[in-house]
Amino acid sequence: GMGTVQIVSQMFCWELYLCASHPVCGKPTRIIADYERILGGREAPAGAVPWQVLLNIEGVRVGGVVVAERWILTAVHLGHTNLKALLKSPILAASVHIHPEYNNSDGLDRDNDIALIRLQQPLTFNAAIMPICLPAENRKYVAGMMGVASGFGIVDIYPLRIPKNLNYAELPVVDQETCRHSFTELKKRRHNLPRLTDNMFCVGLPEGGQSSCLGDNGGPFALSDDGQFWAAGIDSWGVDCGKQGTYRVYTKVANYLDWINQTIHDNGGF
Repeated sequence: GMGTVQIVSQMFCWELYLCASHPVCGKPTRIIADYERILGGREAPAGAVPWQVLLNIEGVRVGGVVVAERWILTAVHLGHTNLKALLKSPILAASVHIHPEYNNSDGLDRDNDIALIRLQQPLTFNAAIMPICLPAENRKYVAGMMGVASGFGIVDIYPLRIPKNLNYAELPVVDQETCRHSFTELKKRRHNLPRLTDNMFCVGLPEGGQSSCLGDNGGPFALSDDGQFWAAGIDSWGVDCGKQGTYRVYTKVANYLDWINQTIHDNGGF
């Protein structure tokens, strides 16, 4: 009923200490053999992107990434919504932790656009919902690495559920200088662009296409090591979605590993 986040599933072995503290991360039960690059992405089969969730904060749809049974990673700058509104909605969040150095007072500073939500109820992991791995220490992001961007179409949403129309696209990490240059060019025509920092990276194809903007703010960009996916990016911002020569900008999760681990440790643990 209301007041809880319900995702019903088979229980696995969460009573066992080992199992509870180290659920398998980043291993979807449904492998998409061939992540195709399609204009607008394509619909993901159930269980293909099990770490992606959708939150409904006062009617605004926000993407999130499951990193543990009580923890969701997301962005702070969620459209025009203040994440703190979540605290007024007792259905979902026990607490919301915004990065202490996030300070977007002029609307153009998206640096440190990262937040953690602690759920009141632990999620029950199953084929449809499971955590993604956090980046390993000192992960390098190399231009040309292919990853999976995902996001939802517009649907009627209960506070937390997995709608059927989750879309995904396989897209490359973009060279930082190439991305910087594209925004420098755009700035000649429009002055109100956020600043690109080293805590951000870009994703997309030079020719554009809708696949570069199927994400929801706060949604994931996942890279994989031998089939095990890790949270490389959190969807933060973009301009002229899908236009040639523009890219989508993601928060670089690897830069925040210490903050993520510390925040979770100080607030009840994984």
